[in-house]
Amino acid sequence: VVRERDTPRWTKKPGPQPTSSWLSYMLRECLQDFQMNCLQVADAPYDEDAANALPMKHFEFPTGYNDDYGSVRLMIPEALFDPSNVKGVGASILGIGPLVTTSVGMCDMDIRP
Repeated sequence: VVRERDTPRWTKKPGPQPTSSWLSYMLRECLQDFQMNCLQVADAPYDEDAANALPMKHFEFPTGYNDDYGSVRLMIPEALFDPSNVKGVGASILGIGPLVTTSVGMCDMDIRP
């Protein structure tokens, strides 16, 4: 049993080296599993106090590393809707809502829904 935040204990099995495409696939699978089980979009605009009040969500990675995730599980998806919360990103980047509105506005009138 691996305690929370301890380094994982695993033994590398002998065998052929995995290909880069397989490693890429498994990394995507692991990230998608984390995304499906932990990440959450806030019901209202992101507020740090409200995010800290949410219960922690436990996740264990395939290596055995496990941790509880709190407000960070809201910050990651909120960056899609409000990129101004991301450090190092300029104000020129649009969130999903304004991006869709701008894109539809740039289409010809004949093909707009």
